[in-house]
Amino acid sequence: MCYIPLQQHSGGAAEALVGPGDTVEEGQLIGKAPREGAFQVHASVPGRVVDVKESPSIFGKSPTVIIEAEGSFGKTGGRGTVTDWHSASGPEIAAKAEDAGLTGLGTNSFPEDISGFISGSSKASALIINLIESEPYLTADSVLINTCPGEIIEAIGLAIRMFSAPGAVVVMEKGAGSAGTFRDMIKQSGLSSTVRVKLLNSLYPSGSPSHLIDRKSVV
Repeated sequence: MCYIPLQQHSGGAAEALVGPGDTVEEGQLIGKAPREGAFQVHASVPGRVVDVKESPSIFGKSPTVIIEAEGSFGKTGGRGTVTDWHSASGPEIAAKAEDAGLTGLGTNSFPEDISGFISGSSKASALIINLIESEPYLTADSVLINTCPGEIIEAIGLAIRMFSAPGAVVVMEKGAGSAGTFRDMIKQSGLSSTVRVKLLNSLYPSGSPSHLIDRKSVV
């Protein structure tokens, strides 16, 4: 059995879109965010919905979709449909990100209210791409930089367009062996005029947003 909580963060729970007896596919939307402070939830396995009920979670009890796994995993490890985002507007990109269930990566587990930010009066003066997070994310970031730097750089370009930001600062630790290669790839991508790499000394907790932004040399 696969238990998928509809509340996986400090915000509100998603509303179940499936019920007992329904057949779901891997990656299918099974919980829709009803308001700000929630995010979309997708099925991680194919199978049949056995029940939707309150189950124990880190928040005490949360509504949970219970799936009996059956069938084949046709999407895991594969690449999804790729579209050209260069001609898409910021709100269009944000809608795609939120439909995919994009959330904040941090101890607060907060859901990203991307559309709310874009539609508000505040505009980003710069994006800080945080590759100096505390463990275990620091090691995970290092692995990602070394294995798929091209995808990261493309995502930075996408984020700049989504937030209509003038540019981005990629923050990495001094001594990161991949920093030089990453800079070279940014130049090759044509983003060198809007994206720069900033190396900082190791200082715990370097990845904390408040500590990182307070180091005024970042931006």
